[in-house]
Amino acid sequence: MQRLVSRSLHVEQRFGAGSSPGEGSGGGTQRGRRHRVQRDVGGTQQRRQPPEIGLAQLQTLSWRSDPSVAKVAFWVADAPQHDDRGPNMNQAIAGARDAGIHVYPVSASGTNDLLECTMRTTALMTGGRYLFLADDSGVGDSRKIPEIPCFYVTLLEKALVRVASMEISGNYIAPDVSEIIRVSGDPAPDGTCSDFNGGVVKIF
Repeated sequence: MQRLVSRSLHVEQRFGAGSSPGEGSGGGTQRGRRHRVQRDVGGTQQRRQPPEIGLAQLQTLSWRSDPSVAKVAFWVADAPQHDDRGPNMNQAIAGARDAGIHVYPVSASGTNDLLECTMRTTALMTGGRYLFLADDSGVGDSRKIPEIPCFYVTLLEKALVRVASMEISGNYIAPDVSEIIRVSGDPAPDGTCSDFNGGVVKIF
């Protein structure tokens, strides 16, 4: 992916990652770890993170002003924002959109309905796409199946390369047949499928 992105003279390369250590992970204070773990209605532990802070900080980066520059950010998470941070999250998403930053969320194990909804909304509003880990590898905890009509399952690295290629070219790029592990749903031969409201969407 690094070589692919480097071949374009018009792509601003800016990479960043933000994380909030969960229970038992390194970094952070014990008080901070306790603060990030909440109990859901069933009594089980559910981690919460402050993604609105990371998304808001995207706007403070020194992006080039050239309109041909591809401004791309990946948001990787396995837990949603705190319940009372909804307004801050909305503001951060709108800020990324207004700055022309395409956010590509990547959901991991532990994703719930709130995180999926927030990530899909972020992708929709900023011009990115919602990416997620599937259970096909057999590694790690089980993942939530997204509420979308159809999708390709490929290696994550292949999906990220396609994202970079699409941002550079400005065109949709389907995965090579050899990269497809399986297909969920019933897409048409041209890669489109009908959503739950009768609209037509392009499978990724």
